[in-house]
Amino acid sequence: MAAAYKLTANPDLVIRLQDGVNIPRGHRWWPTDEELASAEPATSLQEAKETAKIRINDERDRLEATAFPYRDRWFDSDPRSVQRITSSALAAQSAKATNVPFEIDWAATDNSIVPLDADGVLGLPVALAAYAAGLHAVARTLREKIDQAESVEAVEAIAWPKEQP
Repeated sequence: MAAAYKLTANPDLVIRLQDGVNIPRGHRWWPTDEELASAEPATSLQEAKETAKIRINDERDRLEATAFPYRDRWFDSDPRSVQRITSSALAAQSAKATNVPFEIDWAATDNSIVPLDADGVLGLPVALAAYAAGLHAVARTLREKIDQAESVEAVEAIAWPKEQP
């Protein structure tokens, strides 16, 4: 029988592997004695730190490739959108260099249309880079906290903040 739960360093808490939910002793989902006997062993501190760093980096990467704020709106930042931003910024630079007017309507993530002139388009990659730098700074701080943690519970308590940079 495959393990359905993972033990933790805290004997009053298990992790349900199906969805990663922490289940405290006494909860209606607390495993049976048979399920506890087949549960994965508790994670070592080093394993917990390595897993937590992967989790933090994965969330940073997910957020970085989802959307970024600019001019009170959110704009897509998936790889294809970044390519479009880069191409449009190059076109805006060329237009400015040759004194040719440049305007483009850009769709925000909420599907609203935002008219941008050359300077507005040039602000897109700047805003994206600043947002990405903020995400990397948050991730770096969280990894430092993980390195300093002295227990598996302390490592597992470290999570990406609810509010984004």
